[in-house]
Amino acid sequence: MKKCKIVLKDKIRCSKLELLVNEFNLILPKLMKHIDNRNHQYKSLDDLKRNLNVGEVVTHADFSENFLCKYSSEIQSVYFGGSRVQLFHHKAVIYYKNIGSVNSTRNTLKVKYFCIISDTLSHDAAAIIIHLRPILSIICQKIPNL
Repeated sequence: MKKCKIVLKDKIRCSKLELLVNEFNLILPKLMKHIDNRNHQYKSLDDLKRNLNVGEVVTHADFSENFLCKYSSEIQSVYFGGSRVQLFHHKAVIYYKNIGSVNSTRNTLKVKYFCIISDTLSHDAAAIIIHLRPILSIICQKIPNL
């Protein structure tokens, strides 16, 4: 048995205010769930950073869409996108504490930012590990007893 979806055009009469209220009521639960998830993620990350011990690291990575490169002047084939070069933009932040005595000011939270740009447009697990490799090697240099 197969399911199919049929889209029909239908006329509905209502005022602009009713339309806005109805649309708002439809999207409000999704918005509130999104805000709740975001607040929970921020609080969890903040707790991780606050309770970070020496020799531990928190890595926060973000993935971006592929970016299209532009030129100051383009020939027609590039302008219409057939020959346009795309790049993958991968951002990461690491949080760590330096080795030092417990009361030392060197024991404060350190932050290091990364941005890796690649022409490999794959977003699978193997490609992500390749993008994270330079970051992981820097982490091992900064925190030898990790």
